Amino acid sequence: MKEKHPTNFEAAEVSHDSYDPSLTTTVSLRGTLDWVLAICSMVLIFCSGLMIANGTCSKYHKTSVYSAVCVGGHLSVPAWLAIVGVEFSLLGTVVIPRTASVLISKYLTTRLIQDGLPLSTLLNLHPSAPVRTQLQRGMKKVVFIRVLVAVLAGIGSILYKFSFARTNMQGRINIPPAPLQKDSYLGPEWKTVIPIGASEVQGSFVSVNLNDMLQGRGGENSSSIRHLPPNSTTFPLSEKIILGPKLNTTSAHQLLVGTVQSCVPYSYARHTVTDYFGTAHDSYPIIEDSPYNSGIRFFAKGVLTNYLIDITSSPSGALQAYWTQGLDNARGGVGRRYSSLTEITTDLCRGYTSWSTPDYNNYSIYQNYYLQEPQDLGCVRESFDVASWNSSGGSRISSGFVMAFVSPSSSFFVNQVFSIVLATLEHQITLNSTAFINLDSGISAKTVPAACAGFSSSEAEAVAEGIIIDKGTGMTLMGMVLQGIALLTALIGFIVLLWPALPLLGEWPAQWLGLTSEADGRMVQKTLRGTTVGHNSARDGSDRLFLISSQRGPRGLKLAFSAEKGHIITGQEHE
Repeated sequence: MKEKHPTNFEAAEVSHDSYDPSLTTTVSLRGTLDWVLAICSMVLIFCSGLMIANGTCSKYHKTSVYSAVCVGGHLSVPAWLAIVGVEFSLLGTVVIPRTASVLISKYLTTRLIQDGLPLSTLLNLHPSAPVRTQLQRGMKKVVFIRVLVAVLAGIGSILYKFSFARTNMQGRINIPPAPLQKDSYLGPEWKTVIPIGASEVQGSFVSVNLNDMLQGRGGENSSSIRHLPPNSTTFPLSEKIILGPKLNTTSAHQLLVGTVQSCVPYSYARHTVTDYFGTAHDSYPIIEDSPYNSGIRFFAKGVLTNYLIDITSSPSGALQAYWTQGLDNARGGVGRRYSSLTEITTDLCRGYTSWSTPDYNNYSIYQNYYLQEPQDLGCVRESFDVASWNSSGGSRISSGFVMAFVSPSSSFFVNQVFSIVLATLEHQITLNSTAFINLDSGISAKTVPAACAGFSSSEAEAVAEGIIIDKGTGMTLMGMVLQGIALLTALIGFIVLLWPALPLLGEWPAQWLGLTSEADGRMVQKTLRGTTVGHNSARDGSDRLFLISSQRGPRGLKLAFSAEKGHIITGQEHE
């Protein structure tokens, strides 16, 4: 007699001796928990919480930000997108799909235990079934969940790329020498810093200092002029005036608010003003037809008063100006004494200079750089020789600009005349002197400004410190919303895991073969007719199947599809 083998859909009896405890697990919340989903959800909750906290420092508006994230603001946008890309990959490939799978499993398990479902419906909604079959013959709720998962994953994979944007940030950048800068196409004469007495435009006789003096009426700070005390407009001048090099604003176009510190020494002139206005005028010389002491005379006829100023040299080498006001004409004061005396001594110095730009409420179009008091390495006293100044053309330039740009009606007329004179002084003789050249020999690493630490002179001619334009990265409103959605999705995943129903029906083909192995073979064959080539759909049947379990000794708990409603034994082991 031949041995009878079970058919494809008939259960084969297995000896109790073949039971392997390692193949069983517990039918309980713990035993059926998706640990991968649980761990990934916890990781996502932790990461999303950190990202939200980190993004609170960013002042965002739609896709724009006005400040960097709390930590890591120096990282680039691609770097941050790579970081959150891992987070959203975890969300789109693990958390959302597995949450949907567990939710569908719990829903189907509940339906199979309580109401039962046709085998054709179960097969047609399986994720491996053809899409058309799922849409036409599957369960609409299950199909909706799967479509929603695909849509959410697709939207998240696109929108997260708008989570970050560049913004201004506190930092430091080095400004290399002009030939190494990208903007060197402006020409070989283009410089990061324009030296004292040099012109901003090649071939022009108007120096940067003279240009700033004319624009500021002689009493305002600028990129090449510093008054001490600052912004002094006292009559006739502030106590000290520094004329130095001018920062080329193109060099520091990335700095919005802060300071540009030179890392190499520059030359500048310190002028000390001593005014004897209204004191001891009885001892002053008498005004003659020609300027006092072979000097240069300036006269201006204004609306309210007239001014007469004679520029000359003092015996000590200072610039000396005798002047008076209230004359009818240039000859009206002949025979009278000068009413005021102003002396200006000049020290030509070598040192580190810096420029600062104030806060204009993040509007970089209004950037203005102001020369700060330099750090002296050494100074050399410079004598003023009126004859040399006259022969060099300084007096003619001064006279021309006084006539063209100085308003006689202004109460700052004396200021403006003195400022133009100072801006036209020639320093080349002192610059070429041995005493001045030797100043550089005293430079050491200790004297280099702290801002330049870590940079050599070949790497940085200057260093900009402060709020740097587009230096940092901030989180946008879109990024904050997406992080909130990621956090909420992970929490929903935990809620689904802890929902009392057990996810007993999975997507593993082996489980489905095992569940149908004890069902009515003829009913199964009828349902599966026409599906062997991977097309069509499982045929409708009126018979409903229920998910039941039975305890079979040492083999543990066994689940099966049955035409009759049964029960599920929890807290037990199953195959």
